[in-house]
Amino acid sequence: MDETKTIINYTHRQAGHCESGATSNLFKFNGLELSEPMAFGIGNGLYFSYIPFLKIQFAPMISFRNLPNTVFKRSTAYMGIEATVVKKIKDPKVAMEMLDRNLEKGIPTGCQVGVFQLTFFPPEYRMHYNMHNLVVFGKEGNNYHISDTVMEFPQLLSYEDLLRVRYAKGAFAPQGKMYWINKPIDQPVDLKPAIIKGIKKTVNEMIGIPFPLIGVKGLRWMARDIK
Repeated sequence: MDETKTIINYTHRQAGHCESGATSNLFKFNGLELSEPMAFGIGNGLYFSYIPFLKIQFAPMISFRNLPNTVFKRSTAYMGIEATVVKKIKDPKVAMEMLDRNLEKGIPTGCQVGVFQLTFFPPEYRMHYNMHNLVVFGKEGNNYHISDTVMEFPQLLSYEDLLRVRYAKGAFAPQGKMYWINKPIDQPVDLKPAIIKGIKKTVNEMIGIPFPLIGVKGLRWMARDIK
């Protein structure tokens, strides 16, 4: 029996959205007090897309948030914070080994997962949605300590269950994606330039993209279809 135990002193906080909540909590762990709304705004969380030909749960795909990992990747980039994003890991075993190495180094790690087989979710929450985010901050034997900002308290997932949700199938399959902040943030961060970049990028994505199903154009298209 594997009796290894590594639990990082990571503070779990609930949030309004999974990735911006995880991003805010990772910032706080590494020394930067940044609220979830600020992480959401700087990281261009606000977005709209209407994809009527792509069905999720038998309905057209409608998204009011950006693509997975956008909030974390852009907020760290705009603030000049060193971070790592591993977009795709072909071998699930390798992905779990990479996660274990991070935990051994004391690095809480964000993961993209599917929620349909997420065992601690209430049944009514489970759907074929693969763009959920959570943070892994410990391992005890065969179980991983999970900070999922949807839940009030930290949760546990077995090795097998975590591997399964990290490699859920379907649209926007996570494919083992993981991300983390490389080192403590020990210098003051000037938020103003990052906020300006975030606003400009968000405005451009909401009104500047010519594709008719994105942003304000997408809202108008969906409204016509509903009518």
